[in-house]
Amino acid sequence: MDQYAVFFLLSILAAVVMLAFAVYVFPMRHTRIALSFLVLLIAIALWTASIGFGLLAGTHEAGYIWAVLRMAGVFAVPVIWFDFSFHFADRASWLRPMNLVWLSIIPLVSFLLMASNNAHHLFLKNILWVQHGPFLVDETWILGPWFWVHIVYSYGLILAGDVVLIRAALQLPAPYKRQIVALVAGAIVPLCVNLSYTFHLIPGITVNYDPFGFVVAGAAFSFALFSYRLFDIRPIAKRLILDGFTDVLFVIDEKFRIVDLNPAAENHLNISKDQIIGNPFTGYMADFSFEAGKSTCVEYCPPERDQSCFDVSVSPIVYQKRCQGHLLVMRDITERKAMEEKLKLLSVTDGLTGLINRRQFLSLGELEIERSIRNQHSLAIAFLDINNFKYINDQHGHLVGDLILKQVADFIQEQVRSIDVLARFGGDEFVILFPEMTADRLPLILERLQTSFTEKKFRVNKNSFALTVSCGSAIFDPADPILLHILIDQADQDMYQNKLGIKASG
Repeated sequence: MDQYAVFFLLSILAAVVMLAFAVYVFPMRHTRIALSFLVLLIAIALWTASIGFGLLAGTHEAGYIWAVLRMAGVFAVPVIWFDFSFHFADRASWLRPMNLVWLSIIPLVSFLLMASNNAHHLFLKNILWVQHGPFLVDETWILGPWFWVHIVYSYGLILAGDVVLIRAALQLPAPYKRQIVALVAGAIVPLCVNLSYTFHLIPGITVNYDPFGFVVAGAAFSFALFSYRLFDIRPIAKRLILDGFTDVLFVIDEKFRIVDLNPAAENHLNISKDQIIGNPFTGYMADFSFEAGKSTCVEYCPPERDQSCFDVSVSPIVYQKRCQGHLLVMRDITERKAMEEKLKLLSVTDGLTGLINRRQFLSLGELEIERSIRNQHSLAIAFLDINNFKYINDQHGHLVGDLILKQVADFIQEQVRSIDVLARFGGDEFVILFPEMTADRLPLILERLQTSFTEKKFRVNKNSFALTVSCGSAIFDPADPILLHILIDQADQDMYQNKLGIKASG
């Protein structure tokens, strides 16, 4: 098989490969980067197919038509590559539609001059055709002045696109660096081959061997498309990712691997992007999972991070009716959760003494009533009031009174059992609920509590205060149940009667 047959087959093979890639990319054409790559593949296919079919032209006139079609692809490729490179590198803000029009002027002029070359010979002075068996070969192009404008401009655009991609690669994680290397190789090799053919750097080969470069380019594009899934996730999700976003953002592919993340995510994990990309997200979010293809919003508190908590929303990235991956957003709610806990605590505790308040006591009391009935155990309520506490407030001020109340609360807490429920009911009144308490034991406990008060001195600002308390109590019998507020009222009335007795005896 001679060189002409070989390169004919190579040209058809390269065109078929590029069209196959175009078919693969076509469903993703709605993204700007994929559309640009699709047009690039079609332009290359036109270029290489025209070389092959031009060899079978038979006449100089038909051969020239195929040469014009070939050059249409040649003129288009540099501009499209430049456009693709800028979009892939996220530098597309410069490429406004009007700028793209300006970039296309020289290629358009080149095409028009090539198509009408016989009238002016500005692009080519002549073409020398040689018939080699069934193949008509344009062995020598005698170049016109505009051809050099085309060469400099086209090569300049391709190299500029390569530079943009290489600069982007330096700032990207390792997998994307390799992806860009494959893309740049797919552009550089055909460029070098075209230079070699244009200036006859390889003696003995007279047929256009550009297709050889595009076969290599096809291998490089295949590597980028299939090994690194060029258009599957990153370009689709990129528009959703704002690098300045303070929330933690992960893009996760259909195999639950992290394929992109923002700086906030790097700071959150304290690991560089290069070390994260391509790894399963479960390695960085212990005890967290979600159902593929469904939107999820949950609270997540990492077990390895003390008191940290996040609102996590997971959104599927659906493209062409298929879930391509997920966008995971984590918003730090640690401070909010701490405030909620603080507010919750304030809602159930007394701000002065730290004991539970009336509302929380009533809630817990109802639960204890239910448990008492269920287990047939009696319980008791004790109501305590500090005697003559108004005198302390009047003589020493409410600040001293408050400090004494805090000491009294701590003192009572030390006297009762851990299962007993102590609350400040208001003012100088305290209530104790004694679970599983019998009528015969309760008086002994209350007597001991009152006695402990007579033995205790409460000190504030070098002043010492001796306090006594009046106590009242009521027993809850599960065999004859009554409502909690009635039980508390009975204990209050009993305390009031005891206080009156103390005043009468005093």
